[in-house]
Amino acid sequence: MELGILRLLSKQLDPVTGKLSNTNGAAKVVYLAPLRALVQEKYKDWQSRYSALGVNCVELTGDSDMELHVLDAADIICTTPEKFDSATRKLNEGGGARFFGEIGLVLIDELPIASVRFLAVSATIPNIADIAVWLGAPIPEGLRVYGEEMRPCKLTTVVRSYADSKNDFLFEGRLNQHVAPLIMEFSSQKPTLVFCA
Repeated sequence: MELGILRLLSKQLDPVTGKLSNTNGAAKVVYLAPLRALVQEKYKDWQSRYSALGVNCVELTGDSDMELHVLDAADIICTTPEKFDSATRKLNEGGGARFFGEIGLVLIDELPIASVRFLAVSATIPNIADIAVWLGAPIPEGLRVYGEEMRPCKLTTVVRSYADSKNDFLFEGRLNQHVAPLIMEFSSQKPTLVFCA
């Protein structure tokens, strides 16, 4: 588990200083354990080990309630499955769904492997076979890949590029001016998704 944490943290190393830069919850680790005692043990251990690196470790158990800003700033969240489920439902209802996009590693302690079934769904992952192997899915019977032919409505992709600006703020403002006309041009008055970097 700790090697997984270190690997994730190593992606945030500043090549010049050799120190972590911009942790502050940018790529979260979620540690799940069935017992509060296990959660508290890992929290105390990892807090003492990683706090000197600037890593923020928090404990989320039945004894504690966290505000969104505390979880946003957390790098390692130690919790029970029930508490994590409850907290993330509240976050999602409160508009905090971006939290899920910040999770870079999930660690599950005391996992009864024989009775676990993973269902992983994505519309954008190109290496689905690699993920199936990683999850231990039987191939090919455990892998389902659906192409464009399965969509009830055909998707149209339009890619446009625009000249760069002096700074990101001006560039983003210019893009905002371009979005409405593009939607009017290509949407045929139908729902439209706009993907931005």
